[in-house]
Amino acid sequence: MRTYFAPLRIPELAPLNDSYQRFVLDRAYLLVREETPFLNYTPMILCFLTGFGGWLGGAYLFVSLFAGDPMLLSIYGSQGGGVIGGLFGGCIGVGLLRYRLRSYVRRILSDDGISISNAA
Repeated sequence: MRTYFAPLRIPELAPLNDSYQRFVLDRAYLLVREETPFLNYTPMILCFLTGFGGWLGGAYLFVSLFAGDPMLLSIYGSQGGGVIGGLFGGCIGVGLLRYRLRSYVRRILSDDGISISNAA
């Protein structure tokens, strides 16, 4: 599974000019929102879930690994764990969204009659 964190790096969009690439991406995002609205919120949901897990795990990890004031360590650990977990989950969610977006781009290009054999 190849993920594309920049949507313009999708291989099917390579032979198109810049304005048509944006147009195809906008139509693909519109189709995602219409057909699978949950998929559009995947990055935000994963960011929240992994951020919450990092918040809890970071507090426990800092208190158990480092010596010092447990209250201060739990504050630092929870903030750091929340940020790291949220970033990780958001990146995974964006990767999944872009992976699924590729099939919508293919469908839009085939509906418009553009050959994508050169791009794949």
